[in-house]
Amino acid sequence: MTEPPLTEEFRRTDSIGVLVGALSDLRKGIVPAIAVMIGLATRENVPGFAIPLLIVAIFVLPPFTAWLKWYFRRYRTGAEDIRVESGVLSRQARSVPYERIQDVSLSETLLSRLFGLVEVRFETGAGGKDDLTLAFLTKEEGARLRDLVRARRDEAPSAETIAEVEAEAEAVPIFAMDLKRVLLSGVFSFSLVIFAVLFALVDQLDFLLPISIWDRDFWETLFSEQGERIRTLGRIGQIGSAIIAVLTVIVVGIVSGVVKTLLRDYGFRLDRTDKGFRRRRGLFTRTDVVMPRHRVQAVATDTGVIRRLLGWHALSFISLASDGGKASHDVAPFARWDEIAAIAREAGIPLPGDVEWHRTSRAYWIDRALLSLPLAIAAIAVAIWLQRWTPVAIPAILFLILAFSALTGYLRHRHALDPDRVHARAGLLSPRTITAPRVRLQSAQIVQGPIARLRGYATLHFGLAGGVLLFRGLPVAEARALREAVLQSIDAVDYSALPR
Repeated sequence: MTEPPLTEEFRRTDSIGVLVGALSDLRKGIVPAIAVMIGLATRENVPGFAIPLLIVAIFVLPPFTAWLKWYFRRYRTGAEDIRVESGVLSRQARSVPYERIQDVSLSETLLSRLFGLVEVRFETGAGGKDDLTLAFLTKEEGARLRDLVRARRDEAPSAETIAEVEAEAEAVPIFAMDLKRVLLSGVFSFSLVIFAVLFALVDQLDFLLPISIWDRDFWETLFSEQGERIRTLGRIGQIGSAIIAVLTVIVVGIVSGVVKTLLRDYGFRLDRTDKGFRRRRGLFTRTDVVMPRHRVQAVATDTGVIRRLLGWHALSFISLASDGGKASHDVAPFARWDEIAAIAREAGIPLPGDVEWHRTSRAYWIDRALLSLPLAIAAIAVAIWLQRWTPVAIPAILFLILAFSALTGYLRHRHALDPDRVHARAGLLSPRTITAPRVRLQSAQIVQGPIARLRGYATLHFGLAGGVLLFRGLPVAEARALREAVLQSIDAVDYSALPR
């Protein structure tokens, strides 16, 4: 039997992707097209070529450009890298070595799912700037590329290994969220982003409205009229109106949170596979991400004030790859403590148990507060002098909040050291805890500014691939002891024997 070549011929993405791309471009152009058509309808003299030109721009250009992108875009997997060539007039070629690829994720939009296609993203851990994307491929081709890349990256494969690589067998999920839990999670994901979206939409289409949202006279007239109506309601009516307004905002925020969570986490499922973890989620856009176990650098747990009282927490993995723009992968966004503890043990990074937590230096937080207070006092002094409170009330309140936050920072920040792990916790009522194995830390750096040297504290930075781990305001002696302990653990490891 002859061995298959390690370098294959150039291929194009699936031809049905031309239709998916054209429909996607058409969907994006519907709202601008409607706006242009309404604008043309309000004009008396419309050029005769305007309507045909608009039809061509809407219905002819998207399919043609989608076909051009498909025809001139091709890819090839070689022995050491994957190469993608694209461009019509100006050709571009990108080669990404397998060793630089941290994760390979599959994503399905609603349109691509209807045609059985996926988008394959090769994540390099560079924050999305150097990520490589192929859209659209069949599900079988996407799975083949993912398994092939992982095999060539994590092993030193022979030709037979590449030829026989298969998708990992589906196992019993170690964590899943049914529809009830997804909806409950959305209730705690309060969001007012809908107001920002509506404001942006109105701002873009203000020429279609009878008023301008930037018209100061309009808002002054509106508020004065509504103020007169509220004053005529009496004290009970005013209190009732205020309660209704607050409840309306709360309901809108809860509904927005539920919709956002439902779209993102519908069908959430986390599997333990031979090489790591596989996560699938999404209603319209379905994502399929595989996270190798040995590439998980740290785990992070967080919760909210109310969620903590009810026993709900979240767990995420910190790795070199990003998760939709985020620096970590959500693996249990709404779970009980025993559930996330089991997942963390599967990742080889147990959550902190009975450890001795230490606080930072009081002097550090007092100094931060003292740096904010003069600015607040100066803003208040300017207000008194000018006898105008409105322009400086907001910055003065902001500086006072910063000062108060600094004074309470001593209570909110803690750290602990295990024989093999480092823990950092921030937050009092809704803490966020990061746990990292000592051997996964890349470096340890002590930083001191002029004030820190005078006051005897320092900031300890640990190099953590894909995340940030630092302890602010440690006494200098404690910072040096922590750094020495971590460096001893790192020096004791033969990194050449670890999996890549």
